[in-house]
Amino acid sequence: MRHPNRCAKVNVKVLVIVILVVVALGISLVAARQIRRGILSRITFEAGTTAFEKGDWLAAAKNLQEYLGRNPDDIEILRKYAKARLAIRPIEAPNLMQAIAGYRRILQLAPADTEAREELAGLYTGMRNFEDLAYIARGRLEIDPNDRKAPLWLATALIQLNK
Repeated sequence: MRHPNRCAKVNVKVLVIVILVVVALGISLVAARQIRRGILSRITFEAGTTAFEKGDWLAAAKNLQEYLGRNPDDIEILRKYAKARLAIRPIEAPNLMQAIAGYRRILQLAPADTEAREELAGLYTGMRNFEDLAYIARGRLEIDPNDRKAPLWLATALIQLNK
């Protein structure tokens, strides 16, 4: 028995429905992720700022670091995070490095931020990291040639580097 030649037909309605379902599912997953991210950001922000205000530096640093993982461009939280890292006792190298990273991120976002530059200069001087101190001083002089502290930082760095 012979079968007539059959062509496979695509059911357009089913195809459209499948595409719409996949698109709707994708949109809902993205929306759910954003909502979850916002909730977690709010929780870690509140916990971090509360701990910062209470002087619980370890908890503040932990929560603010988690918040910054989702919102890396928040300058005020970067500043609080760096201060919390510096306030943790006993002073340990990882906390100093995290504070330096926070202040350097602030300078990336706001190159004219004098407070972050002064904190970095103090940290680099204390750590005897004179190459980075010279870098910070030169950056400050580019932004404000009339700054009184930057030439002193640069002179200190260059003397220590025998340059």
